[in-house]
Amino acid sequence: GVDFAEVGGIRLHLEAMQLRDSQPVRRYSIGGAGLQDRYGKLWTNASSGQLIEYQIPIGDEPGFNDVRLVLDRSQSMTPAQWEAFKKSKIGEQ
Repeated sequence: GVDFAEVGGIRLHLEAMQLRDSQPVRRYSIGGAGLQDRYGKLWTNASSGQLIEYQIPIGDEPGFNDVRLVLDRSQSMTPAQWEAFKKSKIGEQ
């Protein structure tokens, strides 16, 4: 299983509306105690709220100094397709 630790809160502050790949997005500042009082950036789709990217200045694994996650693509799936997809990614049949 995955263990999560309570490390403190974070705050999101809307900085700007902008275009990204011709799509309107919201750019936020993200930070606070939960990020060791450091601040990064987070982008969401302006209409759906879907996470597009985040960059934070602390690592989430030993040996890493920062994190960047970027939405590469999205795909609609039925619940059964989603379960099969998850199992295929972790090597279960």
